[in-house]
Order: sequence, then C-alpha cells, then structure tokens
Amino acid sequence: ERLPSLKSMDTDGRVILLFTLSKILSAGLRLAILIADEKLMDVFVRMKQESDLCTSKLTQHLAARFFLDFDMDAHLDLLRRRYRAKRDAMLAALDRYMPAEEGISWTRPEGGLFLWVRLPEWIDTEEMFPRALERKVAYVIGSAFYVDGSGRNEMRLCYSVVDEEKIYEGIKRLAAVVREELVRQRVSGPVG
Repeated sequence: ERLPSLKSMDTDGRVILLFTLSKILSAGLRLAILIADEKLMDVFVRMKQESDLCTSKLTQHLAARFFLDFDMDAHLDLLRRRYRAKRDAMLAALDRYMPAEEGISWTRPEGGLFLWVRLPEWIDTEEMFPRALERKVAYVIGSAFYVDGSGRNEMRLCYSVVDEEKIYEGIKRLAAVVREELVRQRVSGPVG
C-alpha cells in the first residue's frame, strides 16, 4: 500500500521535500530535487550558491530529458522489483549462512537499499573490518551512524549495487568472518 507523502499533506508550507536522483537514475548523478514553500526557496538558492555556485547544465539537461521522455512510474516500478529481489537474496543468504547465535540479528526492511546487522555486544565491527576486507567483503561500521560512539557491534550492508550471486557470495564470506570472530573472542576473551 502506497502511503501519501508528507508533502502532499502539508497545508502550512512547513514540509521541505528533498530527494536525490542518484538512487533512481545513476549513482554518479549528483543532482537533487527540492520542493519547498516559495518563501524558503531564496534561502536554499543562496545556500546552494555558497556551496558550489551551480550544478552542471549538462547534468540538469540529462535529468530533464529523462523526466520528459520516460515513464517515471514504470522506471520506479522496475527499480523496486530489482531492489526487492536483491533484498530478498541478501535476507536468504543471511538466513542460510550467518551463525544462529544469540545476539546476532538483522532487519527485514520493506524498502530502501540497506540492511542493518547487529552482532553480540562484545564483537567490535570496526576491529573486525580488516579481516572482512581480507576476505574481499566490506560493510559500513555501525558506530559511524551514532554520535555517541555506540553501535560498535553493528554494521550496515548494502544490496543495491551487486547482483544476487555476488550477494550470496559476499554474505557467505562475511558469515565466515563473523564465525571466526566469535571463536577468536571466546578464546581470547571479549574486547572492551
């Protein structure tokens, strides 16, 4: 079920809608759309000019042509199907390969491009990261998302870029790193 956007329910001009085109058109496309009350637009234009003067005219033209020439709803439906398949592949791989250990869990998102994984509190994902890289698998360290430095036992996984086969292989490798970390921590004792 599609819910109405906050902007569509805005009766007082208080909602500012800002979204990037990099997730729906091209990852390298550094262009966004801002919808706000007219009184606020001058402020945003000045802020943008202070930031980088202007956005590439070519980039703006390409995006405009896309919106004029293509069915955006059909394009978004295609992206939703692709991302849903990748999300489902990552969830299936986690269910299959990740150790069934107390303290290990992950989100089951209904949208978006990322999964959030939580490991036992005594595992530090930043410390584990180099061992994951040795296995040619990467994640974003959970503490990067907390201002207070917590989340050290958490990680964010992205499923938007690679195909399902690589997702399975990546999760298999990551699960092996987690298993090794569980054993290592049990032998040497938890860090912290």
